[in-house]
Amino acid sequence: MSAKDSQHDSSRRRFLKGVAVGGTVAGVAGGSSALAVTQTAAPDTEARAESTPSSGYQETAHVRRFYDLARG
Repeated sequence: MSAKDSQHDSSRRRFLKGVAVGGTVAGVAGGSSALAVTQTAAPDTEARAESTPSSGYQETAHVRRFYDLARG
Protein backbone atom coordinates (compact mmCIF):
# COMPACT_ATOMS: atom_id res chain seq x y z
CA MET A 1 0.00 0.00 0.00
CA SER A 2 1.40 3.40 -0.86
CA ALA A 3 1.48 6.39 1.46
CA LYS A 4 -1.32 8.04 -0.54
CA ASP A 5 -3.62 5.02 -0.08
CA SER A 6 -2.88 4.94 3.64
CA GLN A 7 -3.68 8.63 3.99
CA HIS A 8 -6.87 8.19 1.97
CA ASP A 9 -8.03 5.30 4.18
CA SER A 10 -7.41 7.21 7.41
CA SER A 11 -9.33 10.24 6.15
CA ARG A 12 -12.21 7.96 5.15
CA ARG A 13 -12.21 6.41 8.62
CA ARG A 14 -12.29 9.86 10.22
CA PHE A 15 -15.18 10.85 8.00
CA LEU A 16 -17.17 7.71 8.85
CA LYS A 17 -16.52 8.16 12.57
CA GLY A 18 -17.73 11.75 12.29
CA VAL A 19 -20.87 10.65 10.50
CA ALA A 20 -21.58 8.03 13.17
CA VAL A 21 -21.05 10.50 16.01
CA GLY A 22 -23.06 13.19 14.23
CA GLY A 23 -25.93 10.79 13.62
CA THR A 24 -25.98 9.79 17.27
CA VAL A 25 -25.99 13.41 18.42
CA ALA A 26 -28.76 14.27 15.96
CA GLY A 27 -30.81 11.31 17.13
CA VAL A 28 -30.47 12.32 20.77
CA ALA A 29 -31.32 15.93 19.99
CA GLY A 30 -34.28 14.91 17.87
CA GLY A 31 -35.56 12.58 20.56
CA SER A 32 -35.28 15.27 23.20
CA SER A 33 -37.22 17.81 21.18
CA ALA A 34 -39.88 15.23 20.30
CA LEU A 35 -40.25 14.46 23.99
CA ALA A 36 -40.58 18.15 24.78
CA VAL A 37 -43.23 18.60 22.09
CA THR A 38 -45.12 15.55 23.33
CA GLN A 39 -45.11 16.78 26.90
CA THR A 40 -46.43 20.22 25.96
CA ALA A 41 -49.01 18.87 23.49
CA ALA A 42 -50.58 16.29 25.84
CA PRO A 43 -53.01 18.61 27.71
CA ASP A 44 -54.20 20.11 24.43
CA THR A 45 -54.87 16.63 23.02
CA GLU A 46 -56.93 15.64 26.07
CA ALA A 47 -59.09 18.75 25.78
CA ARG A 48 -59.68 18.09 22.10
CA ALA A 49 -60.62 14.45 22.77
CA GLU A 50 -63.20 15.45 25.36
CA SER A 51 -64.86 17.96 23.04
CA THR A 52 -65.15 15.47 20.14
CA PRO A 53 -67.55 12.66 21.05
CA SER A 54 -66.82 10.65 17.88
CA SER A 55 -63.07 10.25 18.52
CA GLY A 56 -61.57 6.79 18.72
CA TYR A 57 -62.04 3.59 16.79
CA GLN A 58 -65.17 3.39 14.69
CA GLU A 59 -66.10 0.31 12.71
CA THR A 60 -67.55 1.79 9.55
CA ALA A 61 -68.71 0.04 6.40
CA HIS A 62 -65.34 0.32 4.66
CA VAL A 63 -63.56 -1.06 7.74
CA ARG A 64 -65.92 -4.06 7.87
CA ARG A 65 -65.34 -4.63 4.14
CA PHE A 66 -61.57 -4.57 4.67
CA TYR A 67 -61.88 -7.16 7.45
CA ASP A 68 -64.08 -9.36 5.25
CA LEU A 69 -61.61 -9.19 2.35
CA ALA A 70 -58.65 -9.87 4.66
CA ARG A 71 -60.30 -13.00 6.06
CA GLY A 72 -61.30 -14.44 2.70
